[in-house]
Amino acid sequence: MMESEKGLIGRCGIYCEACLIYGVSHHTEDVFVEKRRNMAEHFDCKPEQVACGGCQQLTDSSWGSACEILKCLNARGYGYCDECDGINECEKFAELDGRYGELKDSMARLREVGPDSWLAEQRDAMTCPGCGGALYYGFDGKCVVCFETG
Repeated sequence: MMESEKGLIGRCGIYCEACLIYGVSHHTEDVFVEKRRNMAEHFDCKPEQVACGGCQQLTDSSWGSACEILKCLNARGYGYCDECDGINECEKFAELDGRYGELKDSMARLREVGPDSWLAEQRDAMTCPGCGGALYYGFDGKCVVCFETG
């Protein structure tokens, strides 16, 4: 697995390529440029600040660099949320779980099959059959490019 692919394994269990912030950072099609502009307006920042390369490859200027979950993991010395005994009571994790898929199940699957297989499974599940682009969390399985259902 290439290092850039490892960056797509979210430390909370999300598949980073299915996050729209990742998508608007890596695609230049008009729909992504418009979504990036709208997100910047919503978050009161510049469009170029809505940029992320995946949470295992963050820099200080990356969107997720201020992520409370990452701060918590780093402070405790954990690689992933499921290493923490307090995951079931964690409010930060609960905000994401369900909104970005079933994250506890996702992390369990990652541990079961390993990163290469997990990434392949995520890519298969989150790829639009119409255009081959990524399906993004929060769009009810519809592609933001061709509007097909995955």
